[in-house]
Amino acid sequence: MTEYYIGTAETNEDSFESSVYSSESNINQDSESLYLILKDQNILENYLNCTEGRVITNFFNKYNNLRGLQSSLANLIIEKELDQEKISDLKITSDRLLYLAKSIEEYFSSEKSDDYYVPYNNERKSLATGKLWTAYNKFKLKVRKSVTISSRNATSVITSKTDAEKINFLKCNLSPWETVVSFWIDTAKERIQTLNSSTNNNVLKYFEEYPPLKSPKGILLLEKDFEHLYKDNYENFFSAWNNINEKLIKISENKVEKNPEYKVILNQGKGELTGLFLLPYLLHNNFGKKRNAAGETLRLSKTEKAESFILQVFDAINLNVEREQIRNRLRHKDSLQPYVIFVGKNNTQAYVDIDGNLYNVDSPLKAIDLCFKVFHATNIAYPADAEVIWTFIQKAIYKINTKSDKFFISVNKLMMVLWIAIILRIKDLKF
Repeated sequence: MTEYYIGTAETNEDSFESSVYSSESNINQDSESLYLILKDQNILENYLNCTEGRVITNFFNKYNNLRGLQSSLANLIIEKELDQEKISDLKITSDRLLYLAKSIEEYFSSEKSDDYYVPYNNERKSLATGKLWTAYNKFKLKVRKSVTISSRNATSVITSKTDAEKINFLKCNLSPWETVVSFWIDTAKERIQTLNSSTNNNVLKYFEEYPPLKSPKGILLLEKDFEHLYKDNYENFFSAWNNINEKLIKISENKVEKNPEYKVILNQGKGELTGLFLLPYLLHNNFGKKRNAAGETLRLSKTEKAESFILQVFDAINLNVEREQIRNRLRHKDSLQPYVIFVGKNNTQAYVDIDGNLYNVDSPLKAIDLCFKVFHATNIAYPADAEVIWTFIQKAIYKINTKSDKFFISVNKLMMVLWIAIILRIKDLKF
């Protein structure tokens, strides 16, 4: 029987920091030989192959420096190094940190390795320093405060497989991933009931309670919860979208003369994403509204409507800036509602942002599918600005009806037009 160990969380932050810094003197400093062994020319390039990494690289390519981004670079590298699917003891040797610092210097000509890591000096009794060292210790402290991990002095052993123990495991462990997924599926009913009964349903708190959700594949756990809730509707999006997308394009073609905005979208090409970009314009009735400083209700601009559904970022270097702008508009109570991001002029990359946690997704359509499932798996409301669009997707594509659904005239009307077109095979659609 496999045994899973849960250690005791650090209760004294000062004692933990003290142990971190005192232990550095025991780190082997024979770095040059190990540097040659560890050298991997692609390591930094691999670590930078993500949204945040591309933002850093694009900034350097444009300005030839990393001013203001050095700490972000260090944090990114440390997080990649301590990928919990590979490393469970939160340990990075002095040799490895030195290698990473030298790799940064080689990759970014403006940077110096000493700014990122200088090891402990036994003769001078000087402590280790550098941005990597700081990021490393902050990461360990953060994890040990939120996740009870200890490869030594384990104080509790899980030998049975009750739901309570599985939930406790999920709250205290990030690996092995196969076990995380298995226990997540097994505890779906109890977790979802607890989440739905909460008077203050906060996604951020849920993610803090279950750290695996913050891992790169954490969004797939929420997809499992959606499957538990709506097993018969799980695959509806990909089985229905092509047909609906085709009909949405036909409807919009009949609106071009009176509504130039449809022509702009259609002229960009008629592909699998076209219908998504058309929905904010087709579903206008009772759409989200905002208030000005005087408290007057104003209709959202069409651009705001579209961005509340899908944030399009044409240059990856602007991703974080545009995310910050939209988060101010989509914030709901104490947490940020999930939303979709397409990056690149041809929408070559897709992401789902869940309260600041960014998940890289295989395709734009999968991003829509996952974002919708996250709303229902976490029982969080759609953003008001895009509520009518997500309601249409819910009813027309997933065919899900709930007691809390809002009524939108345009949703019912568009669904009726699509239903008639599909049943009677009408090609000339008007809406």
